[in-house]
Amino acid sequence: MAQSTETTDWVSRFADEVIEESERRAPGKPVVVASGLSPSGPIHLGNLREVMTPHLVADEIRRRGHEVRHLISWDDYDRYRKVPNGVEGPTRAGPSTSASR
Repeated sequence: MAQSTETTDWVSRFADEVIEESERRAPGKPVVVASGLSPSGPIHLGNLREVMTPHLVADEIRRRGHEVRHLISWDDYDRYRKVPNGVEGPTRAGPSTSASR
């Protein structure tokens, strides 16, 4: 069950929502938190955020006694938003080749 409706910090609020949705979708199963990166463009602080936000939420869920799996993926099939410096290739990105998109 969710911790509290009066929780104010964002990690706890997200943990409440994830636990509630996980129990609705797959009762009794581990909570799965997923994040992923794509090598498109230069590395920036947003890349760290994409992994750290789910990591902090997974830690909070685990702290509450739930079994958690944090899946981290690296999607190297995503099309480039911009061709990175030092990579020879087309000046314009083509369509994504990922089967999941």
